[in-house]
Amino acid sequence: MDAALLDEAVQLYRDAVERDDLKGAVLMVARRGVIVVHEAVGWRHEAYQLPMQNDTLFRMASNTKPVIGTAVLILQEEGRLSLDDRAAQYLESFDNSRSRDITIRRL
Repeated sequence: MDAALLDEAVQLYRDAVERDDLKGAVLMVARRGVIVVHEAVGWRHEAYQLPMQNDTLFRMASNTKPVIGTAVLILQEEGRLSLDDRAAQYLESFDNSRSRDITIRRL
């Protein structure tokens, strides 16, 4: 991985904190199972002046949807699934009369 590009990515987050676009963030990049960047920037609690830490816990809320969507599209690019495959092919709980014909695309 390009170290300069990774440094630039971390700086983007630092700049966002400086502009007050976000209060804090933790950026982690891994390649082939090896963590190459793990940086905390900004505040986990600004009023108490508590800095963000690499192990700060976050509530994910609905953020799992774009993560799963991205993972599915990567699997599609790799030819490991099609968006038109039936979900029941991968998820046993969909193999019933009500949801058997639902495709990955429809999820």
